[in-house]
Amino acid sequence: MGDGVGIRPVRLTCEYRENPVGIDVVQPRLSWVVESDERGQRQTAYRVLVASTAELLATDRSDLWDSGRVASSETIQIAYGGGGLEPGRTCWWKVRVWDGGGRASLWSEPASWTMGLFLDGLAEGARWIGAVPDRAAMADNPDRLECPPESWRQWKAGLAESGEQPEPRLLTPELVVRESA
Repeated sequence: MGDGVGIRPVRLTCEYRENPVGIDVVQPRLSWVVESDERGQRQTAYRVLVASTAELLATDRSDLWDSGRVASSETIQIAYGGGGLEPGRTCWWKVRVWDGGGRASLWSEPASWTMGLFLDGLAEGARWIGAVPDRAAMADNPDRLECPPESWRQWKAGLAESGEQPEPRLLTPELVVRESA
């Protein structure tokens, strides 16, 4: 176990976004930034844990992927190396790094990503529910719905999380899909 001195991983991203929803690659790429209050520090190794729940990850255990200690200074585009990820799955992850003196950092704050629904060959059984032009009207008439609104998962393609206006080519209608049970 590390004492957390010297170096720390921060600003965790998956596919260059913080806690993204709708990842559409089979092996998402993870990245982080290394910070240190000590001059000249550098990362010499890392370990990534990926779990299916935040609770499991909080116990420093993983059920999806444990990279083990990897001797590397790389902090960007670390490909997920675990088993297959089902469409719609949320993955929780964190990383720890080792400094030039071989000291391990504390674990980073947890981050997450959620897989998209339309990965080639992975979304078998998924079905289109439809575009919802007026969500409030649909929620006011739940008798017309096959599944209750609280089971919906909403996917908005191309909307910037930072509040910035997205590029016009990324604007698409809002879609609502049923979350798998």
